[in-house]
Amino acid sequence: EKLLKEVVNLVEWPQLAIGSFDEKFLRAPKDVLISEMVQHQRYFPLLDQSGSLKNQFIITADNTPSELIIKGNQKVLSARLSDGLFLYDQDRKVSLETHNEKLKTIVFQKNLGSMLDKVLRLEKHATLLANTLKNVDAKKAAQAAHLCKADLSTLLVGEFPELQGTIGRDYAL
Repeated sequence: EKLLKEVVNLVEWPQLAIGSFDEKFLRAPKDVLISEMVQHQRYFPLLDQSGSLKNQFIITADNTPSELIIKGNQKVLSARLSDGLFLYDQDRKVSLETHNEKLKTIVFQKNLGSMLDKVLRLEKHATLLANTLKNVDAKKAAQAAHLCKADLSTLLVGEFPELQGTIGRDYAL
């Protein structure tokens, strides 16, 4: 809905066309691909009936879309998706725990230490809460707290900050 309002105001005479991209990109998390299409290119991603991302997208042109316009948009998106897939592959070469250790180098706040220091405090709070509440697995709560900021040190979140948290979930899974 938000993208629709934005795109409608970018063109005087909106015309739509469907483009496609190589299916190899579909191995990257759906949120990465959608972010590339929506945030960076103002394309509308297409999903199948089950909610899975298809290797197609809709572009909006200010005139009748020609094959040249469609191919140009496909080429631009392919380059963007290649970057996202590369960052995703690089991040996955190391464990989420390794990304977590890199949090030592990110300052949380001047007098409160690094992001890793913050994570250690969160772990203590999660364990305390889990032990106080009923039917909560304290070990799982501590593990979730331990990894909750790990994606901050990934290349993908460095390039696409809007994916913070979402990518951490994908990497944890």
